[in-house]
Amino acid sequence: MSLTLFLASKIAADYNRKTSSFTVRLRTPIQVPRDAKECYVKVIQADIWNLVPNVSPTLGNTITVQPGGVGPDITVTIAIGQYSFEALGSAISNELLKQGVSTDTLIIGANAATQKITLKTATAGTIVKFVGATSMYKILGFEQDTQVTLTDPGVEYDAPNIAQFNVINAFLIHCDLVDDGIPINGEYTQTIAKVPITVRSGSLITYVPAYPVSAPASGLIGNTRNQLRLYLTSEDGTTFVDTQENYSVLLEITYK
Repeated sequence: MSLTLFLASKIAADYNRKTSSFTVRLRTPIQVPRDAKECYVKVIQADIWNLVPNVSPTLGNTITVQPGGVGPDITVTIAIGQYSFEALGSAISNELLKQGVSTDTLIIGANAATQKITLKTATAGTIVKFVGATSMYKILGFEQDTQVTLTDPGVEYDAPNIAQFNVINAFLIHCDLVDDGIPINGEYTQTIAKVPITVRSGSLITYVPAYPVSAPASGLIGNTRNQLRLYLTSEDGTTFVDTQENYSVLLEITYK
């Protein structure tokens, strides 16, 4: 026997965007017979927007420039959001312009072969600084509290590390219908599915697994449930994510 449930955050009264969690109260309770030998929960479809921020005060959203290596530092702050390489470069240029600094004072480029960010300037001696934990050192491939001097105008300077625009690589869906769920690194956090991020920033992930993983739900046998809770984390299983948008999950409960 099987039961299918469509669960959508959009129609949940208590949707918490910061933790992507919501509770569903069922008009028709889930009732698994007491004589059932096995019971499983599996995700047969999920629709989740790839909008988790990669720029924020906690992840880093500032960069400091000293044009020509003289005069005062110019620090720009980028609005919270999920940025592609192109979008972040444009945002930095716009913020420099707002502060009266020419956009060619700092030009963000990319070295496709090395997957590293490049920095370039039209003003010889410009210094780029990554000051403190709020600086965008990680996403751009630098170390915290370091600086780079762009000695020669028009020359591209590679970052020392690979750029990290992807904050997470997958979403984990958790549901309290299962006692343990799918183990993540040997830990049980009521995980019922892993949804890989396979689309570009700002796009909708439509997850329809060919072979859905079944999570044991023996706790439902002989019991009645009239509500359930869902939430999302990053692939570590414990870090809550803010999807910035509604999401939905299609569950199937099977028993025999």
